[in-house]
Amino acid sequence: VRDMIEVRAPQSVGTVSILTAGNRIHFARSEAIPAVVTVRSPIDQRPATVTLSLNSGKKTVAKQEVTINSEGRGEVIFPESLSLDPGRYLLTTEVSKFTVAAQPLVIGAGRNDKSDFSIHQAIREAVFI
Repeated sequence: VRDMIEVRAPQSVGTVSILTAGNRIHFARSEAIPAVVTVRSPIDQRPATVTLSLNSGKKTVAKQEVTINSEGRGEVIFPESLSLDPGRYLLTTEVSKFTVAAQPLVIGAGRNDKSDFSIHQAIREAVFI
């Protein structure tokens, strides 16, 4: 690596990164969405809590407060009971003097309770003497 470029807000004292497990972005409707929040900053400037917003366009569809531990990490689960409509979402936050790396999400239609297919198994036994 010859050069490194850091993109952040002016006068930023740190970063807040929001990630799902494996950086997964596709979820089914009515599926829980677990996320991890990582705050990188001097300890004395680290926020104790961060409020995550799940946005669809300019509309906020859910919010959850996340407690940040002494290592700068917090975990949250947006429950399956949200039953989000299929579409694109953004898991983000706003923290004064911090640069935020938000997590985009795509919610699919999910699956119906009844499948269009059925599996049948036949067992045939033959005995030869």
